[in-house]
Amino acid sequence: MERCVVTLAGERGLLLTGEPGTAKSMLSELLAAAVSGTSSLTVQGTAGATEDAFRYGWNYALLLAQGPTPQALVDSPVLAAMRTGRVVRVERSPAACPRSRTPWSPSCPTAGSPSPN
Repeated sequence: MERCVVTLAGERGLLLTGEPGTAKSMLSELLAAAVSGTSSLTVQGTAGATEDAFRYGWNYALLLAQGPTPQALVDSPVLAAMRTGRVVRVERSPAACPRSRTPWSPSCPTAGSPSPN
């Protein structure tokens, strides 16, 4: 546990892996709250999530009226965390990858690739 806190406090990423039901989500919430005072900055990752969706969104009414200005940006949890120096949690969707592997794991089979078994 101490290594996790030190890793996050030192501005490094932390990946929790394990079998379903081993409290990874709860642990990530507790760690985020301990390091940054909140665990509300969460991104729900899916297999089709793009990098842009993780970074920011646009208020399209302001975008059309004013063009691409900082006021037209809608902060994503990742951008909010970067601006405030807090921890953001990325939760994977259960449907994103079978057999409880994260979609970013090399061992996670993707469309068109052979299954590891």
